[in-house]
Amino acid sequence: MAVCPQTKEILIFATNNEFDCNKWTLLEVLTEHYANVSSLDWHKDTNRLLSASYDRSCIVWEKNAQSKFIPQQCITRELIANTDSCWNCFGNKFAVGSSSGQVRQCYWNEGVKMWIAEQEKQRHDDQTVNTVRYDPGSGRALASCGMDGIV
Repeated sequence: MAVCPQTKEILIFATNNEFDCNKWTLLEVLTEHYANVSSLDWHKDTNRLLSASYDRSCIVWEKNAQSKFIPQQCITRELIANTDSCWNCFGNKFAVGSSSGQVRQCYWNEGVKMWIAEQEKQRHDDQTVNTVRYDPGSGRALASCGMDGIV
């Protein structure tokens, strides 16, 4: 379980099959972000954790052989703050929405060994993007909702 208590830290817990969070075991604290984390999305198949932050960054966390989370660089080209992010159903790309009103898709670039954003896909008239989500079945359609009331 990944949790962010409205800080720049991400707490990774083992739930021990308990609903009571007082019985969870803290495994790791991820501290690469410089501002509060705004979004977390854990892909069930690839076991990668995606985090977005108000510091304009996204980080893809992948476990190494020692089961420690290693950050992978993401170039999102955002100028203000990232507000939401999500994986597609295959785990090979993710979308990120921002407070500048832009929605971008990021792909792994093997040549430079980092996640890189494409040109903007949608724009919400300089209004904050609250939510981005892929179609859960195909992963081909991307929806976003912004403060301008447009979906």
